Amino acid sequence: MLNLNDDKIKSEGSSFDSSKIFGYEAVERVNNVDTIVRPVSNVVIVGFNQGIAANGSKFWDLQIKDSKGNENNIREYDVDMTRPDSQKKIDSQLKRLKHILSKFVPEGNVLPQAQSFPEMWTAIGNLLKQYQANTKPLRVKLVYNDKGFLTVPKYVPFMELMSVPAEQSKLKLDPNFDAVVRPSSDNAADAMTTAEEMADSPFSFD
Repeated sequence: MLNLNDDKIKSEGSSFDSSKIFGYEAVERVNNVDTIVRPVSNVVIVGFNQGIAANGSKFWDLQIKDSKGNENNIREYDVDMTRPDSQKKIDSQLKRLKHILSKFVPEGNVLPQAQSFPEMWTAIGNLLKQYQANTKPLRVKLVYNDKGFLTVPKYVPFMELMSVPAEQSKLKLDPNFDAVVRPSSDNAADAMTTAEEMADSPFSFD
């Protein structure tokens, strides 16, 4: 039954709850503006999946969870080989994927080769399962995108194992390079991302 008398239905909206935003623990108010001041600690990989976006592009999500139970995705899209900058995009994505694997696969092991990114993503997923990536807590770097969303940067390094001492961390925040100050937005709660695309055969470590 549709019931407007239910007290759980709020007529004036609800207050902003930062505890439900992935990685918000790394944010502090500086000069009255949300500012990223540290990497996010104790992040775990909880799954991954491939899917198709609304525009028809294939994508791969690496699903991560922070210590408060909030989830987010590190997303990679298939590369359109007809674009003049396709090789640059290929090299950039391969660098990010290799960066992820380097946290779990011991140095010296042979890494995947593939004819396409979807094939590569499948191989990476198999390695993450083989090396039990979900059991190894991570430290993850975040930045703001131009819409004010907290996101993992598209450049490395952006993650490292928590076993790396904090004083030796390579996840430095440079205000002159990294977007650590949140741009103005009409609604702070917009910093929560949602996945609207269709995912195929998701894998969860749970």
